[in-house]
Amino acid sequence: MSSTLVLIPGLLCDELVWQPFVEQLPSSQKVFIPSLDEFKSLAGMAEHILQSVSGPIMVAGHSMGARVALEIIRSAPDRVDRLALLDTGTHDYREGEGEKRLALVELGEKKGMRSLVEPWLLPMLHPKFHRDDSILSPLVGMLGRMNSVIHRNQIEALINRQEADSVLTTIKCKTLIVVGREDAWSPVEQHQRMHERISGSRLEVIPDAGHFAPFEQPFAVNQVLNAWLQD
Repeated sequence: MSSTLVLIPGLLCDELVWQPFVEQLPSSQKVFIPSLDEFKSLAGMAEHILQSVSGPIMVAGHSMGARVALEIIRSAPDRVDRLALLDTGTHDYREGEGEKRLALVELGEKKGMRSLVEPWLLPMLHPKFHRDDSILSPLVGMLGRMNSVIHRNQIEALINRQEADSVLTTIKCKTLIVVGREDAWSPVEQHQRMHERISGSRLEVIPDAGHFAPFEQPFAVNQVLNAWLQD
């Protein structure tokens, strides 16, 4: 049975972030991009994916989606042929994190989701894209497709996440780690630590990209993802 490629979006994201990659895949490649809007735990998101797709899977996760990918590894490692973790982290809950995240949820509830462009979206992009409408406009549109219920659900999942760092040393499948060089939210250094803990993993740092590397620099990210698929 051929493997299904599972592409997991991050916080307040949908298939848009994966669109540049999916568009250049062969039509024969089975792809599943889950909607994680209604789930309040990362484990619940992982279980939904495992129940939605049969057989072996190749899993790539971006940001929160990479944490969901690690939950899949935790619960069903034998299902995963290969793994890609993009612009993410495995650190535990940090003091003050909940307050900062919930403040953004409350801002979205009071003023609408597009009020999060300045405090949330822009800081995650490379500064060169802050006024680039070809990058910014689709991402703002994606944010507008979300709502405060989705936001609160996903923040609850992140705040109450399980410890994930220990999962890294259990990974046996081919693993790719990708990060934008200017990712201020999930910096290169924490990806380097992940790379050191996953035996045989490959680390790729993407120039001129922030936290949304797959959308900011699709050509470069597509190259490393295609190599990950084909090797």
